[in-house]
Amino acid sequence: MPAQDTATVAALLTATRDASRYVRDLAAMALARARSWTRSLVARLEERQQQGDPDENVARKLEQAYLQVLRREPHAADRLLAIVLRREGPVRWRQALREGPPVDPVVARALLTHLERVPWETWARPPHRASQKVENGQQSGSEDPSPLVLLRALVPGDLLAPWLIQQALHRTTAPLPMRLYVIVQANSIPPALQQAVQRLWIEAIQAVEVPELYALLDRLGFSGIRALIDSLWHAPDALKRAWRLLTQPEAARILPMPQRTDLPWLEARLAALPPGDQDSRLQVLVDLGRLYELGNDPGLRQAVFQTQIPRLLLRYLSNPVTCQWVAIALANLYGRWMPPRCP
Repeated sequence: MPAQDTATVAALLTATRDASRYVRDLAAMALARARSWTRSLVARLEERQQQGDPDENVARKLEQAYLQVLRREPHAADRLLAIVLRREGPVRWRQALREGPPVDPVVARALLTHLERVPWETWARPPHRASQKVENGQQSGSEDPSPLVLLRALVPGDLLAPWLIQQALHRTTAPLPMRLYVIVQANSIPPALQQAVQRLWIEAIQAVEVPELYALLDRLGFSGIRALIDSLWHAPDALKRAWRLLTQPEAARILPMPQRTDLPWLEARLAALPPGDQDSRLQVLVDLGRLYELGNDPGLRQAVFQTQIPRLLLRYLSNPVTCQWVAIALANLYGRWMPPRCP
C-alpha cells in the first residue's frame, strides 16, 4: 500500500538513513510509490539522493524514487524542468525520463507553465543538420536527450501539440526555421490552429526556409497546398517560386494527393484560367494538384469525370507549351499509355 500521508513519507525518508541496508532498500522502494508529498519533503528526498548510499542498489532506488516523485508532483515541476533543460542531473536521469511513461496531466501543465518563463531559444532551437536524426526519434541510448525530445516523452500529446504550436505562432520575432521546427515537433495540428499554421508555412515558403517546411507539408496535407495556391493566386511569380520549391525531390516524395472533396476546388481554379493562355498557374495546378496521378485511383478517376476537369485540361492541347503541361495528366485520366502528341 503506497504511503498516503506526509508523516509516513517523512518516516520513510528517515528510514533511508537506517544502519541496515535492507531497511534503507525497502524505504527507498516505498518512497517511489508514496503519494503524499510537500515541497519540503521533495527537498528532503532531493538532498537524500544527492548524498548517495554505500549500497549501489539503494543509491539507484533513491534516484528512481526522486524521478518518480517529479513525474507525479506538480509543485516539483520546477525541479523536473531543470533536469529537462540540462541544468541539473546526470544524463542517465534524462534517459530514464525519456524511456518512462508520460507525467500526470497536472504535472504536464505545471511543467509547461514553468517553461513559458524560460527563454525560447534554450529549448526550441533546431539541432545541427548532422544531428537531425537524433531529434527525429533515432537517438541512441548514450545520447543526452534534448529538451524537446524529453517534452515529447513526458507531456501527453493532446496537451503538448497545441501548446507547442501556440508558442511558435506567438513568437513572431523568432527565426522562421525555429518556429517551424517547433510546430513539426507536435504530433498533430488541432483544427482550430490549422489556418494559422498554414499562413506561417506559406510565409516560410516565400522566404525559402527549408527543410522544416517540407516536414510541415507532410502534416498539413492537401489543405496546405490549397491554402498556398489560394494565397498566391494573384501573385503568379511568387506562386511559381513556391512551385519550384515544392517540386524539388525532397518535397515531391511527400507531396499530398487531393481527395474527392478537393475536386470542386481544382475544377474552379482550372475554370478561372484563360483558355489556351500560357499561364504558369496551369502548370502549378497540374503539378501541385498531382493531376497526373488522379487516374491511378479508380474511385478518384470516376469522380474526376463527374467534374469538368478533363474538359478544362483538353482546352490546352492546341498550344505547344501548355500541351506539355497537361498531356501526361490527360493520358493518365484517359488510361492511355502514351500522352497526346503536342503540336
